[in-house]
Amino acid sequence: MAANFVNLTIETDANSDIYIDEQLKGKSKWSGRISDGAHFVEVKKDKHRTVSKNLNLVLGKDEVIKIEAPTPIVGMLDISSVPVKANIYLNGKHYGTTPRIISDLLIGDYTLKLEKEGCASVTKNITIEENYTLAIKENLPTGKEVVIKTDQSGDKIYVDDSYIGTSPITTNLSYGSHNLKAVRGTQIAVKTVEVKTTTVKDEFVLAFGKMINITSNQKGDDIYVDGKKVGTTPMEIDFSLGKHEVEVRRGKLYEKKDLQVTKNSSSSYHFVPKKEPLDKYLSRGVNFVTLNAAYSVAPQTSFGFTYGQVKDFGWFVSAMSNFNFTGFDVVDKSYEEEILTGETASTRISVTGGFMAKIGGPVYLKLGAGYGMIVRACETISGEYVEYTPDTYKGVDLSAGLQLNLRNITIGIDAVTTNFQMTEIKIGIGVNWN
Repeated sequence: MAANFVNLTIETDANSDIYIDEQLKGKSKWSGRISDGAHFVEVKKDKHRTVSKNLNLVLGKDEVIKIEAPTPIVGMLDISSVPVKANIYLNGKHYGTTPRIISDLLIGDYTLKLEKEGCASVTKNITIEENYTLAIKENLPTGKEVVIKTDQSGDKIYVDDSYIGTSPITTNLSYGSHNLKAVRGTQIAVKTVEVKTTTVKDEFVLAFGKMINITSNQKGDDIYVDGKKVGTTPMEIDFSLGKHEVEVRRGKLYEKKDLQVTKNSSSSYHFVPKKEPLDKYLSRGVNFVTLNAAYSVAPQTSFGFTYGQVKDFGWFVSAMSNFNFTGFDVVDKSYEEEILTGETASTRISVTGGFMAKIGGPVYLKLGAGYGMIVRACETISGEYVEYTPDTYKGVDLSAGLQLNLRNITIGIDAVTTNFQMTEIKIGIGVNWN
């Protein structure tokens, strides 16, 4: 019995819909059985011109029809801005910076956004039409109106060290950071502010504080307020109201106080600089180097150094040797095959690195790993050295120990094992510094 249908395949681009006789069949590719005779095929894609084709199918003749992709329907966007070099976004996709002509843009509605550092962003809805160039020029605000005032009128106001008038005053400031200053006689109030693009109108208030006399038990000590040097003792300082950290230094001696400045707080504070506590010294972190000596029951003695850095956590590297390198020159012979002189030599090398952690006060835990070797060699009557295997160890060095960091002095003790076959005790002493 003869077939009464035709096997038909329609192929087009990946994002296009296939219609046969105005019925949606699929996307990109469709295969199926269809009656013979005339049929109308369309390939459709949003914002693209539909491609159609008339088919005349014959029984017994299968068909594979390839239809070209729909062509895009486009317009153009000519966009510029003041200032230039603003980033262009259309529906969230970046299209470079202004000025720019964007051609072959699919028709339809878009959300346009322009952004530039130091400017307020601009967002608007636009429509791209076929064979039409939409020209847009936007001004991006570079600043806005702000109010600057104090608790009374008439105080002189400065912005970024430039005088602009007296309090209260309304002025335009560019977006970003600005240094404000108000002057009332000998008093000065300062404030760093951020003019933001996200607020409608900003109001900045500068508050005058209180004059406080800072003294110490020796004239000429350095005074730091909130981390900045402001002068030397004795000195009268205009503090803004609120909390301040005041530190008086004399070389390595210092005293620090946290002051809560109010209208009713004390008008004078006296400092007596003293030696910095150990915990304060260590809290800044230290570099350290030690000279080490190690001994094992082999017996074996070696020397070397350790260097590292640590705060609450840190690291170290260490290298040790007995500075006898005979073990690198042993010949590949069994010592049983030679007559030995009785003379022996050994080579010890250890290189490790690892992790440190503060476990309490000035005490730190050290854990490390690396490579180590100890080679025992015996001299033959020919003057060569052969390896004495029972007393030779090579492989992974593991170390664990404690380190004591005092002011400028570091002491350490570690146990080091090579392949868990040979263990030595390493003691180090050295210096540390911030």
